[in-house]
Amino acid sequence: MTVADTIVTKSKGIPGISRILSVAIVAGSLAAFAWVASGAVQGATTLSDVRWSPFVGAVALQFVMLFVLMFIWERLLGRLMPDLYSRRPAPTRAGLFTAYSRSWLARYIPGRVWAVGGRALLAHKQGVPPENVARSMVLEVIFTYGLVTVIGGALLASAYLHILAGWPVLILGLPAFVFGVPWAQSILSAGLRGESKASLLGQIRTKAHRLVVGEHPLTLSTGLWGVLAYSVYSLMQLAFIILVASSFTDLDVQTAAIVAGAWGVSLTLGWVSFLAPVGLGVRDGLAFVLFSQIMDPASASLVVASSRIVSIAADIVFVGAVELLALGMGVRRAQQQTAS
Repeated sequence: MTVADTIVTKSKGIPGISRILSVAIVAGSLAAFAWVASGAVQGATTLSDVRWSPFVGAVALQFVMLFVLMFIWERLLGRLMPDLYSRRPAPTRAGLFTAYSRSWLARYIPGRVWAVGGRALLAHKQGVPPENVARSMVLEVIFTYGLVTVIGGALLASAYLHILAGWPVLILGLPAFVFGVPWAQSILSAGLRGESKASLLGQIRTKAHRLVVGEHPLTLSTGLWGVLAYSVYSLMQLAFIILVASSFTDLDVQTAAIVAGAWGVSLTLGWVSFLAPVGLGVRDGLAFVLFSQIMDPASASLVVASSRIVSIAADIVFVGAVELLALGMGVRRAQQQTAS
């Protein structure tokens, strides 16, 4: 057998290996979550032991967070496309909202392709170019998980090192997003001008430029807006896990900071493991290990399992609620057009 035949034979086996690896990762994620959930079942006492006030607050906060994230994305898309609502055909806010919500549950499919492709396809039906939707989702991920990691890291530094140790993390981390993203876009644009588009590197940079930079690079004002908007969302995420944890165990200020910081790190690593649906197993396993350092394993399991159940339930209700919101917006718009 020649070398070429060997390469062809091996390349034919790559798709099969990829499928096996994907199935193994998903199965491992489910097994990890089952391990955490089994600890929650074993550690569960009676419902009367649960502090229901913070738990109900966590459920409500999770539901509100999804709407906040959707509204932020719609405004981010508008900043990337100044002519968003003046173009022809012009999309409607209701159409963009349903494009967001209907693709939201696609996150439960392993990988990120369906979530990105679904939102781009649905928004394209509203007249929004798919590349702009993809660009908004890239920036959404950068701001969301970058900021929750920075804030979570600051809380961990304050809890483990010194109460003031978290400030340098914030002082260095937050401006890094304000100036860093526009700076990275300018570097990409400069590299594109000096690179031959016929070369492989030139083709890669061209595609990266179309996806990340596009026609309207991120300005400093938009970068500052992104940091402020997604920092609010990140703080809501961290407040959510504190409410869930306080439903099952007592928390002091230091313990609450550790719980929030560990949750921020777990969220980011859960997203990085893109083959696991919504970070299932990865996020839960890491959060369980970190929470177990400051609370008993049974309580840690209850906190992690409950947060996952609340998230799934809120996702489902969110999709239905957006459909009702869009329907109401459509009826009101039709009435205004009739009246005029």
